[in-house]
Amino acid sequence: MPHSHAAALLVPLLLYGFNAAIYHRSGRLVWFSPRWIVSNRASQDELLGMRYLEFLAPGESEKVLRWFGDEGTAEPLTYFYLSPSRGEWVMVTQIKRRYDGEHWLTLGERWVDVERREETGNG
Repeated sequence: MPHSHAAALLVPLLLYGFNAAIYHRSGRLVWFSPRWIVSNRASQDELLGMRYLEFLAPGESEKVLRWFGDEGTAEPLTYFYLSPSRGEWVMVTQIKRRYDGEHWLTLGERWVDVERREETGNG
């Protein structure tokens, strides 16, 4: 196994303490760190693949998929989703870096969006 493949396999292990995820360039979520699971209170089965798109705010899916499909952008992505377990709007900002030829490694942070929470009456 070449060193680059070994390093690629180790990256998820090193990122367990971060809000890290690996997405296919099509936008399909293939892995996310335990920290995302704890902060989202959602299981991997609920979010893996394209299921996470169901929880995004209206109009956000197209923006997110376009960002994953854009090979040239290094700009951060900010989007909103409705937490499946908490019923509250969450704002996420992610950056992406090439993981391999087909996948992006993303690092991000999430915040409960107080304004959207108040609009929906959850809070």
